[in-house]
Amino acid sequence: MGNIRISQKSAILIERLRAQGCSDEQLVKWIENDDNKQFEKFNDDVYTFDTFLSYAKEYKEDIKGAIQIGYQITFNTMGGLRYWIENAFGLREEIDFLAEEGKKLGLKLNSDQKEKLKRCLASNWVMIEKNGCVDLIVYAIWLQDNN
Repeated sequence: MGNIRISQKSAILIERLRAQGCSDEQLVKWIENDDNKQFEKFNDDVYTFDTFLSYAKEYKEDIKGAIQIGYQITFNTMGGLRYWIENAFGLREEIDFLAEEGKKLGLKLNSDQKEKLKRCLASNWVMIEKNGCVDLIVYAIWLQDNN
């Protein structure tokens, strides 16, 4: 079974829970048991799990598979990709990497992080490795720059 395609918001929330110390086994158990109280502990001003939990209830196997096997984000926006990178890798925009219109530049990732990024990144972005760093460019901009 390959990666399961999930929304950018679901991916951010999964990575946020992982960054907060939740194991994949815990997340799957909470989803299997519809244990919404566990997720509610992680709600804050930016991240809430209401929509995620509704989706998980309806598409339980997809969310469990995304957590256990892996996922690909269906579409990344500039802001959403920033949040995903922050939660998945602990890197901060303008501190650990630069942002330009349609680009995220100079990400310093280890080999496991690069593999995760390749698996998860939506197809509307291109990943380019150069000089030990990773640049991400919106596909349409990359196409324009390379024609």
